[in-house]
Amino acid sequence: MQIYCPKCKTAYQIDDGLIDEVRKVRCANCHEIFNPQDFRVSVNLQVEAIDDEIEVSAARTVERELPAEPDLPAAGENEDEVSETPAVPQSEKSDDLKEMFARLSTQTEEIFAAEAAIPGYKKAWYQVRDFFGLNQRRNYKYYFFLLALMFLLALYNWRYEIVRHAAFMEYAYSAVGIKSRIPGEGLEFQNVTRREFEKDDINHMEVKGFIVNATDRQIDIPTIHLELLNRDAEFIEEKDITPPANSVQPNGNIAFNIIIAKPSSLTKYIYLTFIDKEK
Repeated sequence: MQIYCPKCKTAYQIDDGLIDEVRKVRCANCHEIFNPQDFRVSVNLQVEAIDDEIEVSAARTVERELPAEPDLPAAGENEDEVSETPAVPQSEKSDDLKEMFARLSTQTEEIFAAEAAIPGYKKAWYQVRDFFGLNQRRNYKYYFFLLALMFLLALYNWRYEIVRHAAFMEYAYSAVGIKSRIPGEGLEFQNVTRREFEKDDINHMEVKGFIVNATDRQIDIPTIHLELLNRDAEFIEEKDITPPANSVQPNGNIAFNIIIAKPSSLTKYIYLTFIDKEK
């Protein structure tokens, strides 16, 4: 059956079986939407009889709103060029639909079977990969940057442990201005004694002993920090002392002697340690 656009008079050839199914069509020339059932004309009607001034262009396809339906045949420049769509028997259409659904069913079953055969750990990995976007290569650079940042933070936070087990890493930290050793680590106070005496009518306290290097490497001696505590181990007085030498040789020791003038009479304990302080 032949229909034409009520606005621009463009003619189209459409299968008779589609007239009852299609409620709205859109003209390919002017985009007018109309109902083809309102314009039933004879198949043998001449295009020139509709409008003498119509200029039929090359074949056009009717744009319908139903996406599942096939496009309509296009109209030619005259009636002789109009080709009718051959009618397909309903039985053949049914057979084609049955074959299509059977093929889809088979493919669906194959997909389910393939998914069921995937091991559990692979399924978990696929879920993790999809969640974090690892299936997109453009995200790799962000994760690489994040991992590099976490690695650098770990190197900084665990620098003391790293240097203890890998001494050569101390040079790498020193190159970037990061201290990687605890002041006085590896040094010990041994044979520490104290003696109180009076000199020029002033009470004095002498604390002496040895600074021992128990490692096989040379260690710089930081500032010695001394605290006086009372019977309840409460702080009374403190003092920073410059060490007697800059460093101690491997497995070596150096004697130290500290004099405290006018110590508190409540002093019961003496606490010695090292601090990181400029000499």
